[in-house]
Amino acid sequence: MSAPSTRIGSFVLEARIAQAPGCTLWRASRAEGRAHDPTSVVVRLLDDPSSCDGLPHLQREYRRLGALGGNGAPEAVALFAGHGALVRTWHEGETLRRALEARDGGWLEFGEATALEVALGVARALRAAHRASDPIVHGRIAPSEILLGRDGGVTLLGWGGWTPSSWAEGQAPEVIGGQAPGVAADLWSLGALLLLLLEPHAPPGRTPSAALAALGRRWPAMGRLCEDLLVPDPAARPPSVEAVLPQFLALSRAHGGVASIGETVVRAAQPRTRVPVPLDLVGPTPPLLGPPPRARTPEPPPPPVAAPPAVEAAPEPPEPPAEPARPEPPGMPA
Repeated sequence: MSAPSTRIGSFVLEARIAQAPGCTLWRASRAEGRAHDPTSVVVRLLDDPSSCDGLPHLQREYRRLGALGGNGAPEAVALFAGHGALVRTWHEGETLRRALEARDGGWLEFGEATALEVALGVARALRAAHRASDPIVHGRIAPSEILLGRDGGVTLLGWGGWTPSSWAEGQAPEVIGGQAPGVAADLWSLGALLLLLLEPHAPPGRTPSAALAALGRRWPAMGRLCEDLLVPDPAARPPSVEAVLPQFLALSRAHGGVASIGETVVRAAQPRTRVPVPLDLVGPTPPLLGPPPRARTPEPPPPPVAAPPAVEAAPEPPEPPAEPARPEPPGMPA
């Protein structure tokens, strides 16, 4: 949907990206400015700039993005408090939510190497946030807040901070219970994300024991790491992202394979085409995608047809007598 002719500072709103509670995301372009400034940006525009909750949320996100300096997060460009608008850098790509929907629908392959690379990208962003001079906790890591770039990068969105009204997806059990998130809450969210990436059919809930057991049987070392991150007691989780990053890297090296985040983005944005399942991955009998075809009963051959009796050829009719020539009418004078 095209935007009305609206200009905020030196930026012109061009197209609506998404609608969120209390605000709208727009893609915008800079109409004027310095040559090195970004041309395409994202503008978060409050529906009600005078809202007592909305503007402090934008100001907090602006400060946090400035402190992160682009380490796995967008860069802050400008804040227009009078308009209730935050401007940040534009990143070309698709959300992890879109990619997982394509994977779960059978339209996209999502390999383990790619899953690990996505989780590593989020872990590095969290490490930069937790190590800031004033530590920053994300609080609600979810697939809709993770942007996969066409260049293979991973960008974590949603740095406005946790509020009690935030949705529960990606939140640790203690946060859902009403506690303010700490570093341990981000570690739980990281473990939940990793489990979701590696076990597509993980059951919903705070204690996905069935998915953990399945992952542990298939990949014991990764199963133990997820169990450590998903401990219900925050005090029993690893002390920091820094402490688990070496395990992530070691498992990634041991697993092998090549991550294909950029290709995943391209595939997720394409029209949906079901990805054929390689037969060597499903065994000698591939799974049926529908009811088996009915066996066709061969039809009996038609009964023999008797030859028709011979018929004598009829005599040819006599030729009619030749018509006598008629006299021509008198011609016209030349």
